[in-house]
Amino acid sequence: INTGHAKTLLSAADDNLRNRLYETIIEKGLSVRALEEMLKETKTPGAAKEEGSANSAKQKSKSAHIKKMEETLRNHLGTKVEIKHSGKGGKIEISYYSLDDFERIAEQISK
Repeated sequence: INTGHAKTLLSAADDNLRNRLYETIIEKGLSVRALEEMLKETKTPGAAKEEGSANSAKQKSKSAHIKKMEETLRNHLGTKVEIKHSGKGGKIEISYYSLDDFERIAEQISK
């Protein structure tokens, strides 16, 4: 990795996420820009709120439990995860950025 990768990795929320992103850089040869995009998508709800994104209004309406579950899945999978809960059911939306990324996520889920 280069200095740009290292600086971007330092902005990751925790060591666990940082390590997964590092492994992804090595496996896929990600550019710094691609890494920045992945990291942007994995930021916690509080970080999105600070950025004033449109998602901040959605995040406020989610219960603490749903937010925690999103964060847990986000950290485990190393990608953006959104839980949309309504009534008795809902859906989980998992983002991926390439077919290789999709395969990595599918492998993580199947463990």
